[in-house]
Amino acid sequence: MAAETELAKQSLLINNIPKNSVDSVMRVLVIRRGSIIPYKNSRHEGTFRTIILVDEEGTKIQATLFNKHIETWKDSLKPNKSYYIAKGRLDRVNPNYSSVHKEVELAFTDNTIIQETEHAVSTHKFSDGFLSLEHADKLPNGAILGNYPHN
Repeated sequence: MAAETELAKQSLLINNIPKNSVDSVMRVLVIRRGSIIPYKNSRHEGTFRTIILVDEEGTKIQATLFNKHIETWKDSLKPNKSYYIAKGRLDRVNPNYSSVHKEVELAFTDNTIIQETEHAVSTHKFSDGFLSLEHADKLPNGAILGNYPHN
């Protein structure tokens, strides 16, 4: 596994990664991990899982894992955890499917490296002060809404 300091030095924001790049590194926060969904079409059959990632700029990118990559990364890419992802491939968005980024999505390959990091992706630039539901749930009653004047 690559050294975290090396990954940190190479890490780029999503919008700064060249399209079709396979050598770039990004540091992202997992904000959504979808269910495993079966699919069947005229060419393939299997399962997929969609992961939504965000970088420190607030740029979101969608990653779709298919078949064996779901199993390979089953213990990774957990919501509210930050990761370095290296050697993923940025592909153009397929216009037949919805995506969170207007131009690119992340494809995982057999060479993709995913490493959890304690160096969490900061959401302060784009979160507008919102709390996570997990954090809000731990606050005492009235702590959130009790500070606003009632009209």
